[in-house]
Amino acid sequence: MKKIFIITSWSFLAIYYCLSQTNPSPVDWYHNPFNKNSAHHRPIGTGAEYSSDDDTLTKLWQSFFSSPNTRGNINQAHPFGAPFVLEDESYPLETVIGRNCDDSSDDLISGSQPFPVQRRIPPNYVTRYNYNPQHQCHDNLAVFFDPGSMEIHELFRFNRNLSTGQYRAAFRRPPHRIDGLGHGEVLGQKVGPPAAGMSAVFGLLRKAVLETPGQPIDHALQVGIPGLPHGPQPQLLGRKIQWPATTPDGFANRADRCTGLFAYGMLIALPPESKGGPNLDDLNLSDPGRRLAECIRDYGMYVIDQAGAVALRSDEPLGPLLAPVRGDFRKILPYCRVVTNSVTGATAEISVGGSWPGTGFIGTPTGSDGKTWPAGGGVPLAPNTALDATATSLYETEITSSDQGIFSIYPNPTDNSITLTQNRLSGITEVEVLNLSGQSIKKIRFSGLQTELKLPERDGLYLIRVNSDRETETFKVIKN
Repeated sequence: MKKIFIITSWSFLAIYYCLSQTNPSPVDWYHNPFNKNSAHHRPIGTGAEYSSDDDTLTKLWQSFFSSPNTRGNINQAHPFGAPFVLEDESYPLETVIGRNCDDSSDDLISGSQPFPVQRRIPPNYVTRYNYNPQHQCHDNLAVFFDPGSMEIHELFRFNRNLSTGQYRAAFRRPPHRIDGLGHGEVLGQKVGPPAAGMSAVFGLLRKAVLETPGQPIDHALQVGIPGLPHGPQPQLLGRKIQWPATTPDGFANRADRCTGLFAYGMLIALPPESKGGPNLDDLNLSDPGRRLAECIRDYGMYVIDQAGAVALRSDEPLGPLLAPVRGDFRKILPYCRVVTNSVTGATAEISVGGSWPGTGFIGTPTGSDGKTWPAGGGVPLAPNTALDATATSLYETEITSSDQGIFSIYPNPTDNSITLTQNRLSGITEVEVLNLSGQSIKKIRFSGLQTELKLPERDGLYLIRVNSDRETETFKVIKN
């Protein structure tokens, strides 16, 4: 008999209850990406060791913040953030061609996957994500999540010809799954466009979380640090690579760049008060700033890229949140230190004039159980909130046959539509199709004992929720 995955009415309601609350972690992949083995979800442990005030790393860090015009920043959406789009069937299917950002050539950045590609792009993309054609030759990362395939698609130097409406990009990597790691595991294994090889979604600061009072930022963050000559400020970024980073910048082998001491993948965190960190009450932080500080203390920031300042990356423009959060970030940064025992055995490095991505071993993450958490070992300062670590997955509970429920479905998988039949007189009133993020795509009224339901055009996984006057059941259906 076919195996059907089911969520009980209580489980389904619990999922939506969690999504509506401020404290529990979101339980869908778009809002809570990557699995429990990802550094994205790795908390810091009580065994973490932090660079001392006499450590050369701390002295370099402090010298950076004592230099004129140096500061912390938050790169929002375009041009240096990372817009993260949840694709929807209602969005137009747009063709993205491969084109250099200045439109002068069809040449792509070396190593790119072929173009054109098609993505469902919201009609308000340009205004929502702060797109400005004057910045089209900057990074302009654009990230798209297809809930049907569970794949993340990342495009670099993504831009739009505002006269013709044509979308373009200069580089893309193969898509990767949102329930994967979001980073590589060996030197040279690159997942996304950022320099250190991670997905742009790894450690991404999410506006929806920041603007929800009391909502914890319960994952590690990504941070960019200076690695280019820029006036009097020192370069922080060096040429070493440690887990979870797997690559350096393409220019890291140049003698005048990446001359600092901080490794790609290095974990920077706010020590707890018991280990020399500040009392957060003394910093006079806003609510989102306080939650940001707690995140940097409990999960930390992984060095993922070069930046003009010490900069976080967010998925959307923060609007009125930007000024207070950025101000709080600048208060926090001077107290931050390097977690010196985040990994062991890292030897990877790219030499001046050497071949990319360098040579050596990116090291092994520390943790009391020999896995990827907690950093430094000991007791985690915060939970691992990955879906497969703590939350009830949409597909965990199994029954052996759909005829044990209030209805049966056939065929599954299907190439077009399914037939739903009541197994008992249970008063079915409504059938709803949802994507894997829980968004409603289609609803129909149910009458009689049997009805046919046509699925959306796009192939992939869908949830079919059936409401009766006594209970609710939800099944996973595959359209291929």
